[in-house]
Amino acid sequence: MTKKLKTIIALALSALACIIVASCSAKTIVDNYVEQGYKIVVTFNGNGGTFVENKNGSLIDLYNPSTKKADADGVVRFTITEPTERTLVGDRVTLVKSGYFVGGWYKSRTLKQNDQGELVDSNGNAIVEVDGAYYYKNADGTASDTSAEPAYDYDGYWDFASDMIEYAPDSGVYELTLYAGWVENFRFDYYFETENGWAPYEESTEFNYVSVNKDGSAISDYDTITLPRYEQGAMNYESIRADGTMYVFPEDYDSTFKAAYLDQDKTQEITTSSFTHQGTFDRAHCLGENTVQKIYITLYEGKRYRIEKAADFVQNVNVNGYYEIVNDLDFTNVSWPNTFTNSPFNGTIVSFDGNNKTFSNITATCSISSQSNKNGGLFANLTSNATIKDLTFNNVTVTFSSVPSRFREAQLATFAGYIDENAD
Repeated sequence: MTKKLKTIIALALSALACIIVASCSAKTIVDNYVEQGYKIVVTFNGNGGTFVENKNGSLIDLYNPSTKKADADGVVRFTITEPTERTLVGDRVTLVKSGYFVGGWYKSRTLKQNDQGELVDSNGNAIVEVDGAYYYKNADGTASDTSAEPAYDYDGYWDFASDMIEYAPDSGVYELTLYAGWVENFRFDYYFETENGWAPYEESTEFNYVSVNKDGSAISDYDTITLPRYEQGAMNYESIRADGTMYVFPEDYDSTFKAAYLDQDKTQEITTSSFTHQGTFDRAHCLGENTVQKIYITLYEGKRYRIEKAADFVQNVNVNGYYEIVNDLDFTNVSWPNTFTNSPFNGTIVSFDGNNKTFSNITATCSISSQSNKNGGLFANLTSNATIKDLTFNNVTVTFSSVPSRFREAQLATFAGYIDENAD
């Protein structure tokens, strides 16, 4: 687009803002340009979106066909620029509508109806029109007090790469209106399995299908979720996208991720490390199909850890944790957690595969500081909830320090100062 045309657009937008805000006679400004030879008028109707800060407004391009070279048949032909692919006064043109993206630009739109002939919103809910505004429909057919957003059927998709304005000289004013086709953001909805069925997670992951699938898109992986995985012993719910932003898989802070499914009957488990949204988009008619991808998440009770080396074990200290030991652990130069030597242990430590694993070369220091904290060992106290099995402890040294004299009933041992009879 030439610098001259940018100036024309800026002037036209200024006039349009006057129409929206003050309903003044801005039409004459466009007419003035037409009288000066700008006989091609292209209107981009925002169709309910916010267009260059003008809510529900439009952007107008005006062209002077006499400045363009005609083809051999005498007809002026040229492509036009999509509004958000340009800048005005140094700023990129934006067109936004909360929760939606522009699927394309179309020459016609009609209000969408269901099989009963009722107007509907994008989810198929019946709505009614009252004095140019839309409301959800009551059971008796009257309008409710809740405003609604009508859905449209679109036709005449405009391909900015190939479709052209065709103007025959001296044919008068050529007017073209293109409507923004809005589509609700594609999204992932998440559900946790509970004793009472599936409970929805409070947040969804939304993305703009068109932007994600555009050639060379910087956000091409926004339609993909990464499943949690064990890293350094603990479950990691975070992953970095291609543009450097972070995706966080839903987490229940009292539980640990177990598996994810595409159906609530748990017959379609996601077995890959990531999963791409399966929805599709029909650009010709601005229709999204299967825009909501539901993810059903099962959980382990409590916090689980999968330990491959001693450093992972001491990095994830949790007296209520469930530890699955993958390998033999050598604690040479790795300090045993003081939390375990001084606090009751309510958790579980088991071999991941059921085959016996060995904890070796452990050096621990236990400090007895009060009458209420009088048990000491690798574990101060194994409670009735504690489970430690399929493990062997080899070459263990426990140093007891700061044990006050005259302590009554202090219990000290290499393995555990006190073991509840119900501990396993």
